[in-house]
Amino acid sequence: LGYFIGRSTKLQEIEIWNLPEHEGREQQMHAFLDGLARNQSIQRVQVNEQLGEYLSTAILRALGNMKQLEELFYNSNNLDSNGCSVLRTLLESGACKLKEFWLYNGNIGDDGVAALASG
Repeated sequence: LGYFIGRSTKLQEIEIWNLPEHEGREQQMHAFLDGLARNQSIQRVQVNEQLGEYLSTAILRALGNMKQLEELFYNSNNLDSNGCSVLRTLLESGACKLKEFWLYNGNIGDDGVAALASG
């Protein structure tokens, strides 16, 4: 799947649900994230899942390479201070063309807020 996502020139939107974050699926997850990071046509990403901190941060790192990204909906995910730092870098970098950003029920806590505010 990651191979096809990375090579697609027509894919404009992706919604992420039910990603496996357990042992034995690491190779598939890394392939998916690599494909997501290589894609240059996706304009809208919606992540709707209670992801763990590691996977939430990994997805945000992959999104940082998406030059055409205009809309990001990041709902119901756990972001620790490291993930919030990655998110801040994504928002500040100007690498993507982000016009709309929604963070809902992010469970970021005080450390996450501090990481978002610093910089």
